[in-house]
Amino acid sequence: MRSLAESTRAETTAWAVSLASLLSVSSCATTAELTALQESVEQLRVQHQTDVASLKEEDRRLWRGLRCTNQQVADFMAEAEKCASGQCPQRNLDRVLGFMVDQRHVLIRLRPGQSAKEMALFRVSQLQDLLKPTEITPLSRILVMTMAVSLSRDDAVKKPEAMVDQLRLHIRRDLQLAPSTGFVGPFPVNCEQKSQLLDNYSRHVASDKPVPQEPKPREPQVAIWIFKVDC
Repeated sequence: MRSLAESTRAETTAWAVSLASLLSVSSCATTAELTALQESVEQLRVQHQTDVASLKEEDRRLWRGLRCTNQQVADFMAEAEKCASGQCPQRNLDRVLGFMVDQRHVLIRLRPGQSAKEMALFRVSQLQDLLKPTEITPLSRILVMTMAVSLSRDDAVKKPEAMVDQLRLHIRRDLQLAPSTGFVGPFPVNCEQKSQLLDNYSRHVASDKPVPQEPKPREPQVAIWIFKVDC
């Protein structure tokens, strides 16, 4: 089976050869012939764009079949993409975090207002592993969820969003990871069982336990989940 790159390259070569053949005779063409030639070139251009779009969609379909094995995740991502950043999809986000625990992710814990550049080095290493080029597919998106713990109502709304904006820039500019991969969210999780959710992740995934450079479970903090999703 051809890869997307091979197929696209073949389509581009064929299109370029056809275009060159048409242009080679344009110097001695009449006005009517030149008009017809221009129309043929435009038709070739449109057909080329259509073929490339079709190849990209087929590539996404193949990756989805290989990587997207959890229907709950697929359903949530379909909903999440319809929402503006920061607006909650029509379901309980604490429940979403419950079934997302098995998806590849990095859980970053920052003190309120702490710079993304000051995150624990262990989290940087995790991000580099999660978002390295070999792990990014044409289907990949980065889902971001946040949870403010022991913050005032105003800070619980404003700080996570500002900190995620800074983290996104740090990931792309400073760490040079996933430069063109789409971000979905951040979606703020507001529930009464915040500590229990964090404890659940710590029990389920050993690397999700807070490291010495991070705030302890019940200290004021902003928890940021970075999921790489192929659905």
